[in-house]
Amino acid sequence: MTQGSIARESTLKLGRGLRLMVRGLTLAGALNAALVLAVHHVPQVGPIVANSLRAVIGIGAVARLEELLASAEDNVMRLRWRGEPSRSLEAISPSTTPVEAPAAETVSPSRPVAMLPVAPVFTPAPVVPPYPDVAAEGDGRWVAVLDPERPTAPALMYKTLIHPDPERRWSELFLVAMPSSMIRLVAVPGTAEPSSENPALAKLPHRGLIPADQKGALLAAFNGGFRAEHGQHGMLVDGVLLLPPRPDMCTIAGYADGALQIGTYSRLIAQARKPIWFRQSPRCMLEQGALHAWLRETNSLGWGSALDGETVIRRSALALSQDGEVLYMAVTNYTTARALALGMQAAGAWNVAQLDVNQSFPKFLLFPRDAAGIRHAASLFAGFLFERDEMLDEPAERDFFYVVRRQDNEHLGALGVLAQQAN
Repeated sequence: MTQGSIARESTLKLGRGLRLMVRGLTLAGALNAALVLAVHHVPQVGPIVANSLRAVIGIGAVARLEELLASAEDNVMRLRWRGEPSRSLEAISPSTTPVEAPAAETVSPSRPVAMLPVAPVFTPAPVVPPYPDVAAEGDGRWVAVLDPERPTAPALMYKTLIHPDPERRWSELFLVAMPSSMIRLVAVPGTAEPSSENPALAKLPHRGLIPADQKGALLAAFNGGFRAEHGQHGMLVDGVLLLPPRPDMCTIAGYADGALQIGTYSRLIAQARKPIWFRQSPRCMLEQGALHAWLRETNSLGWGSALDGETVIRRSALALSQDGEVLYMAVTNYTTARALALGMQAAGAWNVAQLDVNQSFPKFLLFPRDAAGIRHAASLFAGFLFERDEMLDEPAERDFFYVVRRQDNEHLGALGVLAQQAN
């Protein structure tokens, strides 16, 4: 073989090798893109992938990988949103309840009564958008969320949107406000998380489900906290201690009279009254109005399991106002821990506990009925992942909270009818 033919053969082999490499990289890129899309749009794909990787390469390595992916996505979003306006609440919160009360309701067979909107029994204070340059039309304006089971009753939930990051128009903080004295918050352990070695766990009858006898007063439900391996945050439900409390962790505590508190466990437990249930989260983002010292730093750990606090991810949180009269629940898109905390502070939150993070877990669900009259889960905000039957008929693997009307407020659904009869 001549020198020239050898050179040509080498060139051909190199070309074939380069083509194979390009095809391989293209296929890998396509697979990665498909995986990212699946994680963003298909429930349970993210948890399955993450848990599988943790079993192979460990929690820390997966956290580093998640940070890299979040950083890459944040860079993509910077390009995608260049010159684009911030989205409004109206554009990304689909209606899952009637937008108006029915035109008429029959009180008795002989007397139909026209229904008029009932005067509100609760209205949250207006919110001033913290960063006007990135605010959308309507930011901070509260919108009533009607109860699908009682569309003529005064609203006990209001929603709004805040853009909490001056550097990111795509950073979105969705808030729901509820009057704590008119609702009851219930914590439910999942079928798998938080994992516990307490044998008494087997006696809990409703793990992962909203009890059937609570569905009549059910208003909403939302996600709980981290997996046990991501912090060993304590949980007590129905007298069963799933995980012991950590003294320095933020704690959502419920009391026998239905009252709620949020604060560091060591501070709450020092009080005379003791909670009948609690669920812990990472350290309080805000406590007694003060931002946690770590959140004043630019690179803080603590609010994403092993993730950097500056990682731009989906997050969720629960909070109380200074007087304890307003319960706030938040879910976000593309927020740092600091942006979440400051956004909730701007809305009026005084004590803030971050809940779960990442694409698959944060959610705020309502439970309207379909055309056949069957109740099902529906997200209050577009783009959040959920299963239609979760918490109702399909047990949730992760813990969650649900909200019901207090029994002494059951009369609210009839106020509209009574008002019309009086006239």
